Amino acid sequence: MKKNHLEAAARSTLFQGVGKEEIEAMLKCLDARLLSFQKGETIYAVDDIVTDLGLVVKGSLFLSRPDYRGNVMLLEKEEEGD
Repeated sequence: MKKNHLEAAARSTLFQGVGKEEIEAMLKCLDARLLSFQKGETIYAVDDIVTDLGLVVKGSLFLSRPDYRGNVMLLEKEEEGD
């Protein structure tokens, strides 16, 4: 794992209080992988079954869902380390 990715993980609340060596070992054990997405790309749809845990390393993402009229409701914004 690249140094800046490891540092982003270390700043997250998920790994709070855990040393970088331990984080690296945990990520290796969990078969962590780095994925990239384009601006506006859908990562998961409303009815998708999600079995992964994600960590924003760079940039941000928005959690949203359509309402009954088809308007997009912003639920949450996640940024680096979330």
